[in-house]
Amino acid sequence: MLKKVIKILTRVAAGLAVAVLVFLLVGFLLMWLWNWLMPDIFGLPTIGYWQAWGLLLLAHILVGGVRSSRNGSSGSRHERGGHREPSVEVCGFRWHMRKKLGKPDEPAEGAGQPEPS
Repeated sequence: MLKKVIKILTRVAAGLAVAVLVFLLVGFLLMWLWNWLMPDIFGLPTIGYWQAWGLLLLAHILVGGVRSSRNGSSGSRHERGGHREPSVEVCGFRWHMRKKLGKPDEPAEGAGQPEPS
């Protein structure tokens, strides 16, 4: 029993050490890349470690957005029960392929035909 607890604590400590190491490396890598490229290419000033993390956070917000759901889960759209409607181009492509294959009686939803009023 004691050996099992020690084994678990060792794994938790190793996992935390790896997480801290990755955290530090990501910040220093971004800072190094910025300070290596941006001053020479664009004439921008060099940045520090926490400024690099701020840039990373800003880029994540601008590119990926801040996602949250009402029920607190952070699962994918499929896991949350949502779905994306296929685009008109995709539906039109499917309709034309069905027509080519001899199955025109099954038009794809939204295949470019006008919606019934």
